[in-house]
Amino acid sequence: MKWSAVLAVSALAVGAVGFGFAQASGGTGNVLSAAEPCRLVDTRSGSPVGSMQAPLGPGETVALSLYENSGDCTEIPSGATVIEVQLTSIGATQDSFWTAYPADYGTRPTFSQLNPRQALSVVSNTTVVSLSVDGEFKLYNELGTSDVIIDVLGVFTSGSGETGPAGPAGPQGPTGATGESGLTGDAGIAGIDGDDGEVGPQGVAGISGVETVIGTESTKTPSAKSMTATCPVGKAAIGGGHILGDADDSIVMLLENRPTTSSEWTVGVSADFGGLPFSLTAYVICATVVS
Repeated sequence: MKWSAVLAVSALAVGAVGFGFAQASGGTGNVLSAAEPCRLVDTRSGSPVGSMQAPLGPGETVALSLYENSGDCTEIPSGATVIEVQLTSIGATQDSFWTAYPADYGTRPTFSQLNPRQALSVVSNTTVVSLSVDGEFKLYNELGTSDVIIDVLGVFTSGSGETGPAGPAGPQGPTGATGESGLTGDAGIAGIDGDDGEVGPQGVAGISGVETVIGTESTKTPSAKSMTATCPVGKAAIGGGHILGDADDSIVMLLENRPTTSSEWTVGVSADFGGLPFSLTAYVICATVVS
């Protein structure tokens, strides 16, 4: 079965950062790193940016790097494992689909993260992409040609950083309980109370254990559908999206794409305008919130 995504912008957010379909890398979890949004690729002839200087062709796969010939993205933190991107297709000559995946994958995955349409001059979607160990990913186009814009919106790095320095001393503890009375001694001079130590700063909240959970696939009919994907116990929904099955010629309207509880993501679509059967699957991006 081929997976296709609805041709609509899927805007997902946690704070100021969005999430789409991704596979988290590493065994220690990923944490969001500070990075300014930047343009990695723009193939339009009037404003070229990055290593791609021509539109993406039919059946073509290009390799892109965050650290070499990376357009306006010159301050990406080292050790990036996952990035959030805005993929944009301009002027597609045929209906197609794009897949973005780590450059060191032996076989291209079968999901799609953007569905360019010949009838629409601009099609865009927000998603996340895992990277190879050297910070590269590949972008594949099935049919036709299209100009490409890729904007980097967020960067995730491995959560296994070095231990930080010790914090400042805390305040003086309370006086202990009074002991039994002893023999009366000579009167001494009373000591001076010590100053309270400074309180350490509040740590920055983060996330770890990012994973994608794909929900149950619906039955294949031309009617409207609504499906929900649920995170494992102990993890919160930080984003999500949808997948259409066997829908190369289907055109539907995205009606709902949002979290419905703290751990669930629900997607709803209209009936197919052409009466073609299709299936709908929701997926949810889950993470453990670290405070």
